Amino acid sequence: MKENKKTVQQLAQDKEQKIMETVARRAGYYRANPQRFVSEVLGITLKLFQKILLWVMFHYNYIMYLAARGQGKTWLTSLYCVVKCILYPGTKIIIASGTLRQANEVLLKIQDDFMKQSPILRSEIDKCNISQNDATITFKNGSWIKSRTSTENSRSARANCLIADEFRMIDENILNTVLRKFLTSPRQPKYLNKPEYAHLQERNTEIYMSSAYFKSSWAYEKAKDYTLNFFNDKRKYFICGLPYQLSIMEGLLSRAQLEDEMSEPSYNELIQSMEMECLWYGDEDGGLFKYDEINRIRQIKNALYPLDLVNDRNPIPRLSDTEERVMSVDVALMSSTRKKKNDASSIQICSAIQTDDTTYSSNEVYSETFEGLTTDELGIIVMRYFYGYHCTQLVLDTNGRLCRFYW
Repeated sequence: MKENKKTVQQLAQDKEQKIMETVARRAGYYRANPQRFVSEVLGITLKLFQKILLWVMFHYNYIMYLAARGQGKTWLTSLYCVVKCILYPGTKIIIASGTLRQANEVLLKIQDDFMKQSPILRSEIDKCNISQNDATITFKNGSWIKSRTSTENSRSARANCLIADEFRMIDENILNTVLRKFLTSPRQPKYLNKPEYAHLQERNTEIYMSSAYFKSSWAYEKAKDYTLNFFNDKRKYFICGLPYQLSIMEGLLSRAQLEDEMSEPSYNELIQSMEMECLWYGDEDGGLFKYDEINRIRQIKNALYPLDLVNDRNPIPRLSDTEERVMSVDVALMSSTRKKKNDASSIQICSAIQTDDTTYSSNEVYSETFEGLTTDELGIIVMRYFYGYHCTQLVLDTNGRLCRFYW
């Protein structure tokens, strides 16, 4: 009987062994199911799509999340950061964005939202310092989260996970030569030193978040690359675009509010398609003009001020000896309704300066639109602008007929 009895030291070792085995089992379980860790341990409730996306962030190496405005992508990314840092000790995460203020939004969500909701999360965090000079959240297990701007000055940082917030606003060259170089080595837990665990080497993670943008942007080409690799079973790429309909369904966006915004005369369908519908804007098949060609020359150095702002300091420039100043008017007198959309009347002024015997340098120097005007009202505006801007030609597009007048 005496031989079968265990010493106090042996009992303590057995207890410690059981605790560590329980920790290992639960850690493995929550690493495979991070969405359950959020609800069962941190006490934070998730929507269904948030559970799916959080699971994806833990099981894919390259993630691109395109979302409608107000869907909470920054909130979800902040949650991913804290779960990753807790479940994987020694994790190093860097949040990069065009401005430090935007990058700090992820850290502020953790400080102002999650830490107030979860006592367990507060017990895991050692120090939280968010300022303009240093923005860092440090965990007791050695993990940390830092923010960086997408500039050349951020070259010295190192991380296991890179999160590019509003990545479409980041310069492509900075992303490839500076930000992605942060991921020089994966996380190195001590068990990897044992031969039997050497095959468990982890991969670094890249997460890109934004709304859609123009097809001429490098971000669109990167999205196409992710889409191609998403269907390759040998590569762990993931991409999704979640439009505003999902936000309405999950109660994150008011349908009535959106309908009110869409009913306003100044409502912009282009911005709606990119910011809310996750649709990239660019050339359509069969288009006469390429968007990239137009976009490169759409910026001019000198434009004409509105007549209300013209004064001695901002005068209307006089015509040069070889200049033709052409005003073109596209007439549409009916105002738009919900059932029928009508183009607004538009006025453009083009300055064409002769450079040689057969060539003119042409720049659009003024543009304005009007909706719902009567014929008399539009006529008064046209003549006022024509003489006020010293135009030499007037071109009217009226119901499919083109009329040109010379002065």
